[in-house]
Amino acid sequence: MEVSAEMAAADYLEGLDEIQGLREAAAQLAGGDSPERLACAIEFLLDGLHLQNRLNKSSNDGGARYGASGSG
Repeated sequence: MEVSAEMAAADYLEGLDEIQGLREAAAQLAGGDSPERLACAIEFLLDGLHLQNRLNKSSNDGGARYGASGSG
């Protein structure tokens, strides 16, 4: 899943189902279903999963790509 400061909030929702459980967790954390709130929650959750070695993260021009981790 790719995220970037240049992406529209609605674009975050396109990859939401690439990671099992992310949609539900983001909705609960966001406390609403607006694309802007969900986008913030998604980035927060993805960074947390990366810090727990559950997802790999590679940085690119102004954004990041998250993917499956070999561990866990």
